[in-house]
Amino acid sequence: MKEGDVWKYGETIQGEKRYGKSSYEKNSFKMQPLFYGTKTEILVQEKIMLYWYYFEHGQVPPGNKRFQ
Repeated sequence: MKEGDVWKYGETIQGEKRYGKSSYEKNSFKMQPLFYGTKTEILVQEKIMLYWYYFEHGQVPPGNKRFQ
């Protein structure tokens, strides 16, 4: 992966605490909040982003196993 590539789209209520500090350092990634809303709104937005990624790249991001 190159800098700026998407690893995964997902939701969390834990924010940066979702992963341990060592995970961020070891894997050289950062969490970037993209959307805030109700659980339903967040899940809809996640689907939209996954489909856009799929249409652009022909697959889901590496960290997403499937459309959820």
